[in-house]
Amino acid sequence: MPTVELGAPSWGGGDTSLTSLDNLFDTVAAKGGVYHLMWHPQVIYDDRNKSYLSSHLSHISGHRDIWYANLGVVYLYHMLQAENSSPLDAVAEVKGAPGSFALLQNYPNPFNPTTKISYQLSASSNVTLTIYDVLGREVATLVDGAMRPGSYEIQFDGSRFGSGVYFYRLMAGGNVITKKMVLVK
Repeated sequence: MPTVELGAPSWGGGDTSLTSLDNLFDTVAAKGGVYHLMWHPQVIYDDRNKSYLSSHLSHISGHRDIWYANLGVVYLYHMLQAENSSPLDAVAEVKGAPGSFALLQNYPNPFNPTTKISYQLSASSNVTLTIYDVLGREVATLVDGAMRPGSYEIQFDGSRFGSGVYFYRLMAGGNVITKKMVLVK
């Protein structure tokens, strides 16, 4: 799947920023690529209406495959190629080889009942992504096999598990990273 590397646009609000971001998405769409944007929203207090304001990008060029989360969390806008117009449930390679080995925080967290886990591999290796309960018992293995360098995303379905703290561990090429997530039912 071809990708287009673009620098993350700065976000300052207003029509100028929306136009710039719209142009970036159009560039990616024209090249048939994949684009991910991680964005921490700016929250502005509107003294006149005594409320907090934020914007979303649902109207940009009519792209219906751009989605967003609620205020106060990291926003992820995901545009796939036309033939894959919805997010994938299986492990999906989302861009070319990154410079480092990384395991990102699951999103959303806390979650009910599903969450997405993203990770990056800097070299080809055998990879395992395992879920453990708070007592250290293995409860699920999401990935177990050889993978190429790149960035990946997988969905974890916790519907058969009880509420609580869980740990997910990524092992690849002698590297190990563990993160914590919370399932709330």
